[in-house]
Amino acid sequence: VETLQKAGDAVPMMEELEKIGSGLELLMEVIGGLKIDDATQRTAVLEKIAELMGQLNRARALVGGRKKELGSSESTAEFAVQFQLLSQNATSAINLADSPEKCEQALSRLMLQLEDMEGRFGEYDDFLEQIDQKREDISKSITAKKQTLVEARQRRVQQLVGSANRILEGLERRASAITNTDELNSFFATDSMVMKVREVAERLRELQDPVKADELESKLKSARQESGRSLRDREEIF
Repeated sequence: VETLQKAGDAVPMMEELEKIGSGLELLMEVIGGLKIDDATQRTAVLEKIAELMGQLNRARALVGGRKKELGSSESTAEFAVQFQLLSQNATSAINLADSPEKCEQALSRLMLQLEDMEGRFGEYDDFLEQIDQKREDISKSITAKKQTLVEARQRRVQQLVGSANRILEGLERRASAITNTDELNSFFATDSMVMKVREVAERLRELQDPVKADELESKLKSARQESGRSLRDREEIF
């Protein structure tokens, strides 16, 4: 046992001890089934088997203890490297997450890594404590980053909607001065401010707010229709 250098080296030895144990159990069954007139002979054999069983159990305990000792040392070194790598991945993921959706993706990916580490090092209480603490820290950090990004997105959406509404007001005023249907159609088809409103609608979709984008396009369409009706009314009155 003292010659073992790695936890994996103990596996063949433990397998050999299991074979010996199976052999002794089989031997006990054989002795128990034999018809022996002299009970003292049976007793003597069983006593020797019991003595061997005791030695076998001590050997198992020694090998198991050495394997656990070596495994703990090896796992400590491996866990330290894996834990450091996880911490670096978490820091990088949080810094690179520039949208709430990327925050969610990063959180899911890091939680899977933590679950994998928990499965590999779960038999050591100290490691589990560190994993649980890291899980809580990562969750708090990403949640805070996500909330910050959500608030920034909401502010940006409000700014874009306010700007588009002001542009629409200007478009309605300019359209009211047009006296020709062809000019009105050309105005809503080519004017740079009309294009700007459409660009804002696309930007709102990129910001994951399709409802406000649809509302903005609906307002633009309504402005076009209302301008057309107003122009027709003026022409009829004229």
